[in-house]
Amino acid sequence: MYCTNCGTKSDSENKFCTHCGANLSIQDSVKPTKLFEGGKEISTGEPVQNKRPHHKDKLILPLAIILACSILGGILYAIQISKQKSIEKQQLIELEAKTKTDQIKMAQDKAKAEKDRADEAFSNNLKCQALLKDLKQRWNNVVGIYYSEWQNTCIVKYTEKGETQESPIESMQDK
Repeated sequence: MYCTNCGTKSDSENKFCTHCGANLSIQDSVKPTKLFEGGKEISTGEPVQNKRPHHKDKLILPLAIILACSILGGILYAIQISKQKSIEKQQLIELEAKTKTDQIKMAQDKAKAEKDRADEAFSNNLKCQALLKDLKQRWNNVVGIYYSEWQNTCIVKYTEKGETQESPIESMQDK
């Protein structure tokens, strides 16, 4: 009897091939599909049943590894994108908070500057009013005085030839 798997001659009493270990009991004196002569294989023209693993079976593991790496890479990439978006969102929130804080500070600074300007104008107006009594004694035509922020000086109101006129205190001269 010949092994249909490897073509080795075996005793009929053997249930398994001594060369390749194939089951001989199901073969029942089947002719070999391959003949071996001088260490070389000679084909008999009959189809041989190939029990070797296909090339596809050898590719499954590398393809599975490549697929797993691709999926893992995609997951890591998605995580990085998510982290980047989170960082950008946090930076935007911080920027908005800083902008709001800066706007509040600018409004406070502006209000303080307005208050300081108003306080200075009030103080200067009081100084001008303190001069009024002395001015009325020096010139009998003085009717009032006020502080001009625009000119940054006291403006004297007086009558001349029946008309009320105004002049900065610095330009008033003794007559």
